[in-house]
Amino acid sequence: QSCGFGVHRSVYSSAAAIALTEEMPRLVCHVCDDRSRLCARVDLHLERVAAAHPGTGFMRVYASPDKPIGRELLDRLGLSARAAAKQTAPALVAMVDGRVVATADSLFQFGSDDALASEALDMWLQHTGTLSADLPSREWLKASAGKKRGRGGLGLAERLGVATADDDGEDEVDYYDCGLEGCQKAFAHEHVSGGPDGAM
Repeated sequence: QSCGFGVHRSVYSSAAAIALTEEMPRLVCHVCDDRSRLCARVDLHLERVAAAHPGTGFMRVYASPDKPIGRELLDRLGLSARAAAKQTAPALVAMVDGRVVATADSLFQFGSDDALASEALDMWLQHTGTLSADLPSREWLKASAGKKRGRGGLGLAERLGVATADDDGEDEVDYYDCGLEGCQKAFAHEHVSGGPDGAM
């Protein structure tokens, strides 16, 4: 499963989530309990933040007593102590270049089941240094593609539909097909309807 820049995606496979933590230069991971109203509020806000930051990957992974996260993924997210204590409380983890730079062990600092303190969440995200309005450089995308091809798979650039230079050095523009006529964004994204007729 792939996760686009600037789009908040659910990742159900621990292996896929671990791969994203290694590939994405900037990543925000929501360790989410799908029974929690606060998690739902945080998630909706992260979707809005993701849309404004196409240079950052956003993913949610689910953790609850009946859906535990694998030990390897917890280790990768810097949450090893949770595994030992058998904790499943929701959390936010911010990563830059594969390293954990910030962890919010409790989402209650961002509100409650009844209300979200969106300013506090925005401030935390800003302080992590993970938010970027710019896509990673073409060089980074090409390097990622080369690493992935070496392992027999598609590179991140191909999976996201981002143009890279062809063998002649010419830029081959390949826009992401989001379904909206005239949209020329090269990265994976979704459009949110502004009215009943679907207009933006």
